[in-house]
Amino acid sequence: MKNTIHILKILFLLLNFSNIYSQDIYDLSNSKKYALFLYKTSEFKKAAIEFERVCFLDSTDWDSKFLLMKSYRKNKNYYSAINTYRKSNLLIPPKKLNNFKNEYFKSLFHYDINKILSDSFNEKDTNFYYFKMPAVLLTDKWKNFDNIYITDSTLKESIYNNYFSSYKEIKSINYKKPFLAAISSAIVPGTGKIYTGYYKDGIMAFLFTGLSAYQAYRGYKSKGIKSGIFLVYSGITAGFYLGNIYGSYKSAIQKNKLSRKKIDKKTIEYFDNWAD
Repeated sequence: MKNTIHILKILFLLLNFSNIYSQDIYDLSNSKKYALFLYKTSEFKKAAIEFERVCFLDSTDWDSKFLLMKSYRKNKNYYSAINTYRKSNLLIPPKKLNNFKNEYFKSLFHYDINKILSDSFNEKDTNFYYFKMPAVLLTDKWKNFDNIYITDSTLKESIYNNYFSSYKEIKSINYKKPFLAAISSAIVPGTGKIYTGYYKDGIMAFLFTGLSAYQAYRGYKSKGIKSGIFLVYSGITAGFYLGNIYGSYKSAIQKNKLSRKKIDKKTIEYFDNWAD
């Protein structure tokens, strides 16, 4: 009798568990809740997967499709965000279209910034300036910045001022001239690198070239032009000398890139903080 009761209890529990697990945890409602949870906890890659499921189950859920685009962008999957918009832009309800377009441009900014410059914006839309301003700063068209910099109380002054500070920094960069660096090192080895700000490299270049030239001179003074020491160290000196000239030229280019890269990094951070 006891065994029979025990068996019945086990069967009862099994039936209850089967009812619980018979619920579809992957249905539209649960998938959407889980996707929102992942998005709010910054699990953007996983959130995108769940929002993909939601949008597959309901292609007219525009709020989920919008969050799908944002999840892609925040996960730096800009191509997928752009592609999602391009596939749906003709079907998006008019009331939601502007938000979708802005989200599209936020991904496009990272994916193809030149497209931002060539795309037409309505200049009455304040976002026109938010996209165009950083775009011209990050390209060779930054000299046009003055043409689009305006003062408008409807805009966020903080980010506007941030972009303007980047612009002033770009204008104030003391760009190094590669040929001047090369000529300097040709006259006095190492001075070209000192000119570009690489002081340690410049000093080392001067010492190595000078020491090897001195050894070549000692060899020549001792046994003349047939001296093995003279021949070896003459070759080493020539290598150091020519390499230092080329290195000085390249260091000027590198210095200019680094100076600009620091400012560009801040500009991108300003944009991302606004776009968030």
